Amino acid sequence: MTVQEQVQKANLSFYQAMQKLSIDMMDSVWLQADWVQCIHPNWETITGWQEIRASWVNIFQNTHRMHIHPSEISIHTDNQFAWVTCVESIHTFAGGRMGISFAQATNVFKHEGEDWKMVHHHASPLPREVALSGTAAAPSLN
Repeated sequence: MTVQEQVQKANLSFYQAMQKLSIDMMDSVWLQADWVQCIHPNWETITGWQEIRASWVNIFQNTHRMHIHPSEISIHTDNQFAWVTCVESIHTFAGGRMGISFAQATNVFKHEGEDWKMVHHHASPLPREVALSGTAAAPSLN
């Protein structure tokens, strides 16, 4: 597997963890260090794995289902770090309501042993219009 494919797999694992609302999967994606950072759409910067983990637990506990589809993916690598930019199409189901939003995301990974671990996630909301006709099928990472 090439470095590009390894990073692509790590990035996909991040989105699968979100879609499955799995804190265990999120634990395996992130580097568990005090200096890692996460910026959810419309949130302040969160620093340190314990605080980031708590934010994911909160999101997962308050979301019934989430379908997320990354597109417009661009991957860049060097020896120790890789960064991925993409557009996230996010369909959430919480409190009996469905929400659809889009975010521009940057995901940074650090090469640790044989793995690429996430060290930074930053997602900013994008102003995109959503046209729904009939029944909308939510995208899947499967």
